[in-house]
Amino acid sequence: MSRSPTDQYVDERRGIVVGRFHDLGKPAPRKDLCTLEHLIYDDSGDRRRKRSKSEQTRIIKQLWLKKYKEIVESFKHEKPKPQNISLKEAADEWISVVKNRNSEETHKAYLKTANKLLEEPDTFRKLSDINEQTIANWIYKYSQDHTPGGTNKHIRQINAFLNYCQRQDWINKKPIIKEVKETIGKVQPYTSQQMDAILAHLKSLETHNKKTLLRAYWMFRETGMRRSEVWSLPLDAIKSGKIFLTDQPRLRHMLKGRQERSIPITHRLREFILGDVRGHKEIWYLDSGVGGLYYGSPHSLSAAFKKEVLKAIGPTQTKALHGIRAFVVTSLLAQGYDIGTVRHITGHSDVSVILNHYLHGDSLPVKNALNSLP
Repeated sequence: MSRSPTDQYVDERRGIVVGRFHDLGKPAPRKDLCTLEHLIYDDSGDRRRKRSKSEQTRIIKQLWLKKYKEIVESFKHEKPKPQNISLKEAADEWISVVKNRNSEETHKAYLKTANKLLEEPDTFRKLSDINEQTIANWIYKYSQDHTPGGTNKHIRQINAFLNYCQRQDWINKKPIIKEVKETIGKVQPYTSQQMDAILAHLKSLETHNKKTLLRAYWMFRETGMRRSEVWSLPLDAIKSGKIFLTDQPRLRHMLKGRQERSIPITHRLREFILGDVRGHKEIWYLDSGVGGLYYGSPHSLSAAFKKEVLKAIGPTQTKALHGIRAFVVTSLLAQGYDIGTVRHITGHSDVSVILNHYLHGDSLPVKNALNSLP
């Protein structure tokens, strides 16, 4: 049986050689074959011996074939009939597969989706209860209290779950589940009063992340930068009175639209930076104090900021950090600055984004414009 080199790979993090079995399903099943240490070295004799490449290839072939036969043998056991398997049984197996194959973050996201379905025992008991009508009703109900983006994330993960069930022959036909239509309207900016309230609240905090959140606030407030740009900003990018935004491959962060640019440092931001005490090990603007990032992802930064915004001004109709960005954009437009200048500051590749989503009539100098009529 001929096989391609992709039939096995090394999981560097665990130090394990993993086998892929392409003709036994899609996606291909993956099974651990042996440790990398066991493959490279032979400890069976009196002295440790390093195996040759040909010997390693032979051992991998033997282990791959042995595991292949084990998987085929397991397929002979009768699978639960579609009408008998419960939703919980199917979801538990699917989640265990996700946990073994994917990252912890992905596993948590899929687990959350599965639990959402299991919270509806009156609607979904057996796997066969998931059909186009019942799932459409569930999606409609869920979308009333959640954003289209959040709803669609669950829909994509339900589709992945049902794809798995279909490959296991637990369902005869996968129902068609469509994502809800996202309508992106005007971004609601914070008012000056809300901005002051947020700042006052952050200053009053007694938590460990107070300093980090204040750093984030002033950078957003004075530059209008995106959350990922502030999150990934190194200290050495702040120099010569400017902030230089570039890709950060170390963090796997690439600027949106790949638009590298510089933003001048305002008087207020300069005053804050000069008074911000830094340790000698810090290398990031939002540093943990020892050369690492305080927040592991832009999403974590948003979540922490949102928590404090809710305490400061209550629920809002915009994303926590996006409200500050919108405040910067609308404030500049209200003062008469041209869209080209604003576009450079925000890093938008197309001015239509500003026109369609940030331009509010009540934030523009309409009265002054009318008074200037000849």
